[in-house]
Amino acid sequence: MRKFLGALFLCQLLFFAGCKPKVLTPAQQQAKQERELKNVAKLQMPDFTFTPNSISPEFGITHTLMCMDCNIIVNQKRIEANMPYLGHFYIQPTNFHWDVPIRFVSDKFFYAVTYIQDQNAYNIVIKPQDAGSIMNDNITFNFLIKPDGSGTLSVKSDNRDEVSYDGTIR
Repeated sequence: MRKFLGALFLCQLLFFAGCKPKVLTPAQQQAKQERELKNVAKLQMPDFTFTPNSISPEFGITHTLMCMDCNIIVNQKRIEANMPYLGHFYIQPTNFHWDVPIRFVSDKFFYAVTYIQDQNAYNIVIKPQDAGSIMNDNITFNFLIKPDGSGTLSVKSDNRDEVSYDGTIR
């Protein structure tokens, strides 16, 4: 019994020793800080591309995304959105190829950035004024991006259920 308890104690000791947090070298810490500063500059400018890794419909389960061309490109002059959509519609789509995904180009939009200190994240609200389709009426993009580039996007529209994406910026 003592051998068993001794072996159990040794296993726990090895397990917890392997679970300690990774310590970064000064060079790695400096590189991480530089990456975070570049990400923050991209958000404030704006000049970034949000690429989703997963999608969570308002009523449903989360799905992993594997599409290569799914993204939202945001710069000072234009927004290009090409995102998949899972959820319910409040009106019937007329053209399933164009109306079902969140797909449009906007040259006229509202853009606001605020820093949320307790979450260490940036809240970005984008409201396109010329989204072009009745399916995208009053569409609002609400990003919550951390300085490391990871974040979530919540999309609300008058004619669709809300949908959320987890992803990264670059």
